[in-house]
Amino acid sequence: AEYGEELRNLPVRSPERRMTILERMTASPNRNKLNPDWVRQKVIEEIISHEESYVGNLRDVIQGPLKQARLRADLFSSEQIMRIFGNIEELCEFQVEFLEKLKGSPERVVHTS
Repeated sequence: AEYGEELRNLPVRSPERRMTILERMTASPNRNKLNPDWVRQKVIEEIISHEESYVGNLRDVIQGPLKQARLRADLFSSEQIMRIFGNIEELCEFQVEFLEKLKGSPERVVHTS
């Protein structure tokens, strides 16, 4: 089989990947009856969930590999550490602030009807 044919036969979505709220809603037979405000709220919740996961991953890298690399000056120069990890700490600080603002947004009020 050609390489391109193998790529065409791969599944579009990994079976172990969980469906997003939007995928579940569009698959729902009642999708035309959904309250737009409820849908908006669910999308915001999905974004927050992903942001929380992303911040957790950034913190894991900072507390794990970055911390260990800094402890091993015999293996990693500061230039190498900067090349590998870049500004991950500043990025994490920004993402934490963004997440806090997102969670505190007044638009997150659930509307029911």
